[in-house]
Amino acid sequence: RRPPRSTQGVSSAASDVYKRQAASTLSQRQRLVMELRLGIGNSTSATPSETADSLGISLEDVRELELIGWQSIHSPIRLDID
Repeated sequence: RRPPRSTQGVSSAASDVYKRQAASTLSQRQRLVMELRLGIGNSTSATPSETADSLGISLEDVRELELIGWQSIHSPIRLDID
């Protein structure tokens, strides 16, 4: 059973805040890759291939930057979210 629409919107908005704050802890290249891959600031997430084309980097670079980004986000850090 799906929650009411208003609850879904709040969850989505909160999720975007968490994603943005987590991405802000990354290097610029990692952040750009993660923002495109997760659809931060855009309702549609990009595929690795689309991300590579958009940033003018190789698919392997996208994969490596995304992996490092996820590892950094999942490392023990403190996010101050009000």
